Amino acid sequence: LAPQHDPLEILCEVQAACGPYHHAGLYDLLGAAVLLGVLFAVSSRAKHLRYGMLFVMWAGWYGFQRFLIDFTRNTDLANADATLGPLTWNQWSGLTIGVVAIGTLVWMARGGTRRVDEETDIEYGAVPPDAAAVAAG
Repeated sequence: LAPQHDPLEILCEVQAACGPYHHAGLYDLLGAAVLLGVLFAVSSRAKHLRYGMLFVMWAGWYGFQRFLIDFTRNTDLANADATLGPLTWNQWSGLTIGVVAIGTLVWMARGGTRRVDEETDIEYGAVPPDAAAVAAG
């Protein structure tokens, strides 16, 4: 079904660097589906969201998700991803984005950005002023 994975099967036949094959793409898809549900729940229930919070939550979750999923990949193969120390470049970038996102969320929660409200949406032009008046009245 996946001819690109034939070298892994050959390695398993000769018992060199053999192990379970993990479907990293499937793990990524499942993690993204759970993340979508979490972001939807947060956006519909949170009363004190600030502009950009959902994006930063997504970036943090996905960064840490990529960091963890990359542990399931075989880095012992000759054509494996490049590493820097014990981690792959994907892991370093995912970890960096996750840590920066946590810091940004803390900054936002302490008042770093404006709260999401109707007045600010009108000010930013997200909602035309006449549409807001119709919705209110």
